[in-house]
Amino acid sequence: MARRPPAKPTKKGVARSGGGRATLVLGVIVLVMAAALAPPLCGLLAAGLLPTLVALILDRHAALYLTRTVAAMNLAGVTWPALALWEAGLSMAGLREVLGNPLSWLAMYGGASLGWLLYLAIPPVAQLWIEVQADDARARLGARAKALVEEWGEEVTGRPRAGS
Repeated sequence: MARRPPAKPTKKGVARSGGGRATLVLGVIVLVMAAALAPPLCGLLAAGLLPTLVALILDRHAALYLTRTVAAMNLAGVTWPALALWEAGLSMAGLREVLGNPLSWLAMYGGASLGWLLYLAIPPVAQLWIEVQADDARARLGARAKALVEEWGEEVTGRPRAGS
């Protein structure tokens, strides 16, 4: 079985995966189809997904963690206005009605802001959780080591004796 050569490092030394071009082509195809079949929906998505575009521009990590987090929450926020547009008949008048509603903007951009909040808040929480688990493991291992020394004597520590 032939092995693939490693990905070429980027400017920061982090390797990027090779699937970026295929994703871009697929995105352009979907965008063109959406613009042809449902221009009001495409307009709503263009207005509502601006925070995702900003996150994509600002994201410097190879795995695009910021973009993925903001995009997921932003898409969730765009769902309610998209359903309202669907109920309005996917017309330009419906688009004006949906975009004229401040709650639509709150849902779309509020979802994106929750994505930013998750991106910024989860790493410190995860670090705290890992530190608590490490402290707990350290305490359990220390108690186990003490019990072994009491049971078997000081030679189980592997340290040289003081009198030798």
